[in-house]
Amino acid sequence: MNIYVKPDEIWDYFQKNKKHLEEVVEVIAEVELDDKTKLQVCITEDSGYPKLTLELEDDVLEKECAISKSDCDIVSRKLYTTFESTAERLNESFEVEEENEELINYEREDEILEALAEFLTVILDIPVDAFDDEELVAMILESFEEVLYNDFGLVIDRGETIVEEDGDYEGEVYG
Repeated sequence: MNIYVKPDEIWDYFQKNKKHLEEVVEVIAEVELDDKTKLQVCITEDSGYPKLTLELEDDVLEKECAISKSDCDIVSRKLYTTFESTAERLNESFEVEEENEELINYEREDEILEALAEFLTVILDIPVDAFDDEELVAMILESFEEVLYNDFGLVIDRGETIVEEDGDYEGEVYG
């Protein structure tokens, strides 16, 4: 979270930059929520007074105007509090989304491994429990996937590449 102008400094900042703010919107606080999404507090001039906005990408979530220093202090503290709580809430939301995405990737990987184990039991005419060794099935999958890609230009949809906590890669995608 980057706060470039503190709430109690906004009135003075506005007074010093009033002419400039007649023409532009300045970001005075921001947080990057993910690679693509920013939440920002912006300031501009509106009819001679500071106008503060809380923006998520191009959407204005909240707008406040101030007519005096004391009013500006109150309004800016309120807006910064909303900024911080909104950033927290959105970060939690993005974390849940990432966890769900990771779970979907693991489910897809399990689905592929199970399908390959079943396929192998059918074509090799062996009992279903013969392929309980997940490492063996995973190694066969990697070889199978490499042949499908290199020889036929086909790619198995494995979601995204899954990276284990210890840094080992699991589920590399060819292509």
